[in-house]
Amino acid sequence: MYDTHFLPSAVFLLSALGIAAYLIYVRRHPAASRVELAMRQFLDSVVHAEDARFAFEGRHAVIVRKDEDTSNGEHTSYILTVYARNPYGEYFSFRTDGHKPSVRHLEHRLARIILKHEYLGPEAAGRSEGAVDEN
Repeated sequence: MYDTHFLPSAVFLLSALGIAAYLIYVRRHPAASRVELAMRQFLDSVVHAEDARFAFEGRHAVIVRKDEDTSNGEHTSYILTVYARNPYGEYFSFRTDGHKPSVRHLEHRLARIILKHEYLGPEAAGRSEGAVDEN
């Protein structure tokens, strides 16, 4: 004969596995979409300035460092900070939580402190990215 407790145990086990798989998917999928949204916001970000050195376009910037911050690694909150350099060697900080992106110019002394060995001075940055046409 067969064990009468086998079927309820199998149903319980399969249900538990299904719930676990669903929870893992739900936890990872929103995090991935938040990362994609944040990077899309970075690429779409534009700052206009009268002096072209202080203008910024995410699509044309060189990403120097990306910092992703999640609360306790749980992906319950997400903040992306991107430190980037424009073609003139000026540094910018882009920060978003997926809802409210912001871009701000970083003075070179501050960029040097934050980026440490990743920092390139304006002259070195211009040489590494090619000459910028002033016209």
